[in-house]
Amino acid sequence: MPVTFLEPTAEDGIAVEPYELFADTSGPIAVGLVSNAFPDGTLFMHKLEAELASAMPQATFRHYQKPNVAPVTGELVDAVTEECDVVLAAWGH
Repeated sequence: MPVTFLEPTAEDGIAVEPYELFADTSGPIAVGLVSNAFPDGTLFMHKLEAELASAMPQATFRHYQKPNVAPVTGELVDAVTEECDVVLAAWGH
């Protein structure tokens, strides 16, 4: 029986768009870290904070925890947007 090898690499699809910061990180900045309800999400966000803190010593960090895998509630959005200048969220497994 012959063996067929398939090439799993796709052709380029959407062009890459460069990311540009929209927040001023030159002075004090409050960074919100929202963890999902998946295992190790909170641990990941604490490790992310450690990395960011070394690059952004002027930043303060606030942690938020989603209670479950449902979409973010309006209450959590209100709290995060009131208390933070920028937000990073961890979604997935």
